[in-house]
Parts: sequence; structure tokens; C-alpha cells
Amino acid sequence: MLSQIYSCWDNLSFNEAIEGFEKLFKILKSWKPIDKDIIGYKYEEILYKQHELIKPLKEIDLKDKNKEWEYVTNKHVYIPLLFSIYTNALRRSYEGKYDVAILLLYRILELIAQVRLASYGFSVSLPDYSKLPVGGNELLEKMNENIKPFKNFREYMELPRNNITLFDAYVLMKSIEDELMKNINLGLIYSKVQLRNKSIFAHGFGILSDKDFNDFHGFSSTVFTMLRFHITLLTVAIVAIKLGKFDEFKSLVGLMQSA
Repeated sequence: MLSQIYSCWDNLSFNEAIEGFEKLFKILKSWKPIDKDIIGYKYEEILYKQHELIKPLKEIDLKDKNKEWEYVTNKHVYIPLLFSIYTNALRRSYEGKYDVAILLLYRILELIAQVRLASYGFSVSLPDYSKLPVGGNELLEKMNENIKPFKNFREYMELPRNNITLFDAYVLMKSIEDELMKNINLGLIYSKVQLRNKSIFAHGFGILSDKDFNDFHGFSSTVFTMLRFHITLLTVAIVAIKLGKFDEFKSLVGLMQSA
């Protein structure tokens, strides 16, 4: 039964996985008075935590484009989505499916950019540059300044419109000095995009290797960890405001800026 639950989760069939967890918990509960030594009880706490992580994804419809904004602005949705895609990528790598694993890690980087830009009220699908702290010609100049090291990348003649690409999104974040980009080398983002593009499943004809995966994984997990760090600090900062602890709030803001 548990293998079926994980199979549903692996296939992003969240409803089925959540319902499976709930049925499993009922079975475990019903057997407790009869046999307390069932091996499943050893993992009960972990199973409950996994259920709590995935539970906010119940009833979400990934095919509904009208809900995309909700998904990138609600941390209770995008955090389990990120974890689900990330662990899916790891499983594909264990199977030796490195091209697929790298595509999934690429999606992690893409979703992280969507989440960060959404925190300004900015959508990569329908960009409104008035939402950003820098705009107009100043933003365009900064973006072109940031891409100067990449000789094969054409200069921006105008601000990107409609469905901003992954690299454009990170150039944009760098140009508005987003906190996440403070310790992220834009050149590494560029190299990962180029690596992904070589895959037969993207734009190339290459077969990516375990070395390629390890390289991509090391970088994407670092970005993922930084995002989680900022989310945690932001959540604690909001709680501090609600409790009227303004000195603690200022300290947390300082910590986010120095991270």
C-alpha cells in the first residue's frame, strides 16, 4: 500500500497519494489495540510528516493556468511542489535517467525564480515591470550590463515580454538586486542552461551523464537551500511583527540582507 502511495506521489498524482496516506493511517490506528509491534508503527511519525507536507496539494489542478499565480505565491503549495520535483529528480538519477533528472532540476531553478519574482507581485507569464523596484531604461541598462560577460548572448533591445525564460528571469533578479542573487553567480546559471540545452530531451542531441547530473545537482541544491533559508527567516520576521517584537524583526531583516 505504501509503495502505491509513493508511486502516486512520484507521478504527481497528489490527490491519490494523500487519500492513500489517510487510508493507511486508518489501518494503522485500527490495528494498534491488536498488535503494537507492526513494523509500520516504527515509521509512523515520518509518514505523518510526509502527509502534512503533501496535504496542501490536495485538489490543486496543475493543468489550470489560471491558478499558476496562486501556486507561486502560496508557500504551502510551492514548497511541497519544489520538494516533490526535487526528490523526483533524485530518484530518476538513481535509475540512471540523468537527462530526465536534469530537466527536473532545471524546473526547480525555474520555479524558484517564479517564486522570487512573484514576491514583488511580478508574473513571468504576464510581466508588469512597474511592480519591480527598478524599471524602464534603468532596468534595461542593468540587464545588458549583467549579460556582457556572455559573448553568445544577444543584447536586450527591450525588456522581455510574455513567458520569460529561466535565464532572463535570473538576469532580471540580478538586475533588481534580489537578495537570493547576492551569492549566486549568473555565469553558473548560464552554464546550467547550456548544459540542459545539450540534452536530447531539450534542444540538442546529447546524452547527459552522471557527472553532468552531479554538477547540476550541486548548484541547484545550493540555490534551493538559499531559498528555504530566506523563506524561514521571512516567516519568523512576520511572526515577530505580529508579536510586536520590532527589535527582533530588525535583526532578522539584517540577517536576510547579509545572507
